[in-house]
Amino acid sequence: IFDIRPSFIILVVQLLPLIIVVGGIIFLFNYSGFNNVWLVIGTVVAGAIAALGIFLSFWFTSYRLTTKRVENRYGIIGSREEEICLNVIEAVDVDITLVGAVLNFGTVVIKAAGEKREVDFVNITNAKRVANKIEDMSIDEEVAHPDE
Repeated sequence: IFDIRPSFIILVVQLLPLIIVVGGIIFLFNYSGFNNVWLVIGTVVAGAIAALGIFLSFWFTSYRLTTKRVENRYGIIGSREEEICLNVIEAVDVDITLVGAVLNFGTVVIKAAGEKREVDFVNITNAKRVANKIEDMSIDEEVAHPDE
């Protein structure tokens, strides 16, 4: 039904401090008169590697709602998958921070009935709308298959 990723705003928010720190370190090198080109290159390379790690973590995270289950997948080298069948969903909660309310993103927490399992859709755009869709699908699944 849908396959989504975390909000692009989250990627920007995670990369911004890294950019500021790398720029600050380079500025301090130049301001202090310590103009060693290898230190600047090393700082830029370290920053680029950290930025690549942040981007890959963002890119390889996905959340999916199918006609049978909710799933989340994440991981760069090895992947981890979590899923809950729609007919065992007990609760769907939405967690939106103040910043999330302003920028329209939040976290949807899907809990399974009778189990201590949950699937989280972390920092997604339109979290309330996604939660409502999941609730509607789980109710439809319960109505269609009440004896399961």
